[in-house]
Amino acid sequence: FAQAMVDSYFSWLEHVLVLLVAFSRFDPRTEDLLKLMRGKWKEKFARIFDPNADPVAMRVMNSLAVEKDRTRNPLAHGAFEKDPASVHVHMRGVGAIPLKLSKFGTSIHCSLFPVTDSTFSEICDLFEKADSFLRSGKMRLPMRYVESGLSVRFDNEALSEYRSAQKSEAEFDRLLTRIGHLTDACANMDW
Repeated sequence: FAQAMVDSYFSWLEHVLVLLVAFSRFDPRTEDLLKLMRGKWKEKFARIFDPNADPVAMRVMNSLAVEKDRTRNPLAHGAFEKDPASVHVHMRGVGAIPLKLSKFGTSIHCSLFPVTDSTFSEICDLFEKADSFLRSGKMRLPMRYVESGLSVRFDNEALSEYRSAQKSEAEFDRLLTRIGHLTDACANMDW
């Protein structure tokens, strides 16, 4: 379950980061949206939050990166890590058994249940802190839009609307209400 949670969280994060780009002064004339979408999650995060200028964003990004390297990547790749930290011992009749080299102390432990209760709690705490970061600060209003389930557009008209609406909570509420109403009207064919 922990592996599914970690995989799901990072998939969700990548999706959210792509949508948040529309609210972060994206310019389709000078930026390649498809290239950005294909990029790594850290590139998207840095594009939106500028961690070099924001120490809180840097802490969140680094914490997520450590967790991804420590838990998600090894679990998703058969307990094999990028650095020379893991070895597979082949046992006749059993198969490859993952073995961790003790020099690399931040790795998950190999066992039938590689994520312990305490590790699981740590991961949940990290994800809650990351969620709190996303839902506060400069992206708090755009996160409301993203979590509303409304479609995010990347055309110049929509991008201009998003920029304008972020000037105040009241303007953003009007944008959400108007686009929500238009979406419902279209879905119900209430022209």
